[in-house]
Amino acid sequence: MAEALFGEDFLRRLEMLRLALVRSAGSQADGLRLAGPSGGTGEFRDHRDYAFGDEPRYIDWNLYGRLEKLYLKEFTPEHEGRALVLLDTSASMTAGQKFDYARRLAAAVSYLASAGGDRLALVAFNSQRAVSLSPRPGPSGMYETLEFIASLKPGGSTGYRSGAERGAEAAAGRGRGAALWISDFWVEPGEWQDSASLSSRGFDSSLIRVLSGAELTPRTSGPLVLVDSESGERLRVAGGEASARAFEVAAGEHAAALASFARRHRCRLLTARTSEPFEDSALRLLRGGRLVEAG
Repeated sequence: MAEALFGEDFLRRLEMLRLALVRSAGSQADGLRLAGPSGGTGEFRDHRDYAFGDEPRYIDWNLYGRLEKLYLKEFTPEHEGRALVLLDTSASMTAGQKFDYARRLAAAVSYLASAGGDRLALVAFNSQRAVSLSPRPGPSGMYETLEFIASLKPGGSTGYRSGAERGAEAAAGRGRGAALWISDFWVEPGEWQDSASLSSRGFDSSLIRVLSGAELTPRTSGPLVLVDSESGERLRVAGGEASARAFEVAAGEHAAALASFARRHRCRLLTARTSEPFEDSALRLLRGGRLVEAG
């Protein structure tokens, strides 16, 4: 099931994405983390190939003496962080390619969290229910993660409370943590409140808004039938330039309200566009949005 969604080369592309982020950070004491470290380094974890820009002090010179090749030593953080990935599985995510894009993004940030030594929890939610996974560390846990994400089906209405409640249970513990909400946030502003509730539990929260091309630039020719994917309600509009402009104004006001909400609650707000190549978009989000940090 996971192979159909992610493709056989998806993990290879994720590792290339991780290395691109690591090199851009300028330091790789413990790689990159979604949740910040509490300090110090712990036990030796693994070797990886040395790359230009890596910290020379972490080169394993004994291994170089035997193999005549540079390898870098990686360590497990002394105090692991908590990484919580919350994925909206409501019916509104079916528009365009949003759901598949959102699932790939959830897989990418989960991979980075696991590689950085964070304790990972995933939550898939809508207003009716939320399901969670706390995968094992290592490759077997990543396979488990991909299977979990690939098995998800969108449906129902959006509801952040169920996600917040299940997330608080799944990622309970002390220390710093990062909570990443992946959703289209197409709900009334009053319903966003629960997406900020994890901040009081020690999580640095980010809101990643996934939008399709039609939601950013609606077509202007011919009549349109707008369908609410969650309620099934249909609205026929005349279409044309005037309708497109009216939609853009309303969508802009909604986006401005979401940005104001994020600022008030000290949440990062980033927008992902399904029209962009996935790797380019993910790199922009994770690096430019400061969703990762050097360990």
